[in-house]
Amino acid sequence: MHAPRAPRAPRLLACLALLALLAAACSEPAPAPLRVGLLVWVGYSPLYIAAEHKMNAPVEAEIITFSTGVDMERAFIDGKLDIVASTLFGALRLADQGIDLQTVMALDTSDGADGIVARDGIASMRDLKGKRVAADLATISHLVLIRALGRSGMSTSDVEIVNLTLEQTTDALRAGNVDAAVSWEPFLSQAVADGAKKIFSSAELPNEITDVLLMTREAAARRGQDTVAFLRGWDRALEFWRARPSEALGLMARAQGMKVDEFESSMTGLSLLDLARNRQLFDRSAGGPSLWAAYDATAQAMNKAKMLENTPAPAEARLNPGLVAAALQK
Repeated sequence: MHAPRAPRAPRLLACLALLALLAAACSEPAPAPLRVGLLVWVGYSPLYIAAEHKMNAPVEAEIITFSTGVDMERAFIDGKLDIVASTLFGALRLADQGIDLQTVMALDTSDGADGIVARDGIASMRDLKGKRVAADLATISHLVLIRALGRSGMSTSDVEIVNLTLEQTTDALRAGNVDAAVSWEPFLSQAVADGAKKIFSSAELPNEITDVLLMTREAAARRGQDTVAFLRGWDRALEFWRARPSEALGLMARAQGMKVDEFESSMTGLSLLDLARNRQLFDRSAGGPSLWAAYDATAQAMNKAKMLENTPAPAEARLNPGLVAAALQK
């Protein structure tokens, strides 16, 4: 004897309910794009590879490029950006404005891409005493000058600082209007080619001139998983560059509005940092160069030079190693 069949109506309703659940799951909205603010700088170029090839999946990165740091900072403060790329110097300036900021990853570090060049007859930093030095005040160039002078037992009171933009410093040095200038690539190599002598290199400040990704504490918590995907996209872009260098260089050069040879020249003295290297830099117990030491050195130099209105928060409040650690987990 066969068992009685279930009534059709309840079975039909159950099927419809299941279909509704499946449809809801399939139509679940994708995460909102991460809005990423960048300045024009070759060290950020792998981010364009990741965006172009959808390496940040499942999240999409919306890269917004700014011509000035002031405009980018304003957009970030106004909540129009989720992430910004800046230096530790820029991070401290933003935090000084009351932003509860966290550094979530390091992108690159200057191992000679920044420096100080001088006219003929000046052989060392000590020879700059009483001389005119061009630098863009209240920028990373200003900090490079302060740190370079300090390492030579000098201070900014020992030189006459001429406040000029980067492009103006190069022209002023060439014209003989200043005795030395703080610069970075590709202008640094161009100045040396014109006959200037490099008397200080950022290689003497390991990891201090470091570009980092910044988020507010609230955004890092709210969009943590999306940010982990974004950090993995950076690593995939570096792998893509190693595997397909010609294609990668062409894409990055186009993104920067440069020729490939110009782009390659601009990368001189710049080290790009993958997730594995970030793990080392975030490890304060490793004993080598770290973001903790770099943050402290930058904060102390800026505080001493009265570039901050408030006492900077300790590194523990500003460095967040958790997202890099999560991105490294498979």
